[in-house]
Amino acid sequence: MKNKKLFAILTLVCFMMTLMPVAAFADSEPVDTATVADMSMMYKTSTETVVSTGAAINFTFSARDNAGDKVTNADGYIYIWAKDAEGNITSAFEFESPASAASATVSVPQYAKVVKATGADTAIKVSFARDGVFKVYAAYSTTTVTKVSDLTPAKGAGEDAITVLGETANPDNYTMTVNNGAAAGGANDDYNWKIANLVPNNVSKEYTLHFENNNKALTGKTVTIETDSDNIAVNKTTATTNYNGDVKIELSASREGSYSIYVDIEGKEFVILVDCTNTSAAYIETTTQPENLIAQFTTASEFASDGEESVVFTITDINGNLVKDADDNGNGADGIFGNAPGTKTKTKYLFFTEKPATSALTDAKLSLDNIGDGEYALNLGGTLDAEGVYTVKSYFG
Repeated sequence: MKNKKLFAILTLVCFMMTLMPVAAFADSEPVDTATVADMSMMYKTSTETVVSTGAAINFTFSARDNAGDKVTNADGYIYIWAKDAEGNITSAFEFESPASAASATVSVPQYAKVVKATGADTAIKVSFARDGVFKVYAAYSTTTVTKVSDLTPAKGAGEDAITVLGETANPDNYTMTVNNGAAAGGANDDYNWKIANLVPNNVSKEYTLHFENNNKALTGKTVTIETDSDNIAVNKTTATTNYNGDVKIELSASREGSYSIYVDIEGKEFVILVDCTNTSAAYIETTTQPENLIAQFTTASEFASDGEESVVFTITDINGNLVKDADDNGNGADGIFGNAPGTKTKTKYLFFTEKPATSALTDAKLSLDNIGDGEYALNLGGTLDAEGVYTVKSYFG
């Protein structure tokens, strides 16, 4: 009885096997031979993960049908693009081959490339024009598109991060420019740039420092900034150059004088000379005046000379800095100076509060002569033509 049962079971097993379909022992046939985007694949064949700018990187695009099988007759468009570390489609992406594989009339999204598929596998070679970390993407389409967002990336697209290194730079070749009115120094100057007439009023003024290496912007570089005096201030001591190779600084000064700013980028030092001039005149003070009687008919030139009979003032700005360079172009003292009597157009700074009634002197003729070292002598603009008391008031308002 046991032997019969064993035989019966074996017979049943053999019978069940004969009922299985023949297809279980053969390769499955593709259900659809059309290439589909979501099953097609892209993979990097180059082994390098770190390359230099311009170095070729090899990829393969494998066309697949909806069952995941290779398609030998793929003839649609393969779009290729790259993204940077921030996820932005990058202009650094360059296409090496296959060259001219797509019609020139095919629309191409910004910074992307397009080629015609060449059967099951299409070899693709790319490179990058600048340094950074990038990922390469590809997609298959039978129609042309104008935006990569309309495409379905192939499997494996964007999986491999590629680090691209820029050329080794020699800091000796670095250059710096300064905008907002700064002037370049000469070959014999001990500074590279000069900022003139920075007003020492503790109010900041913005300047842009631009850095290049062989006419290419130095991006992502650390810059250190120092000054040689507490009388001048920069709003930052270290900064990183932006995408355009720029660093923006705010500069202010508290006292007049000449100061230096030292800018260092990877060991290359640049010097910016800053000349701080006085602000507008705010205070006037009498420092010298006659102690004795002055003779009648003393001339303006005799009176204004730097001597015992002269009246001398010092003029300072709001910060106490001497206004040393007032002239007929202004510099905060317009209307109170001049060597041409009778040409003064403003009278509110200097005027007579007392003078003989018979004197021909007028407020309009009063002015100041710049006699140097921050001192200004009163110029009457005429002769002391009458006996009596002359009182002149100076006022800044």
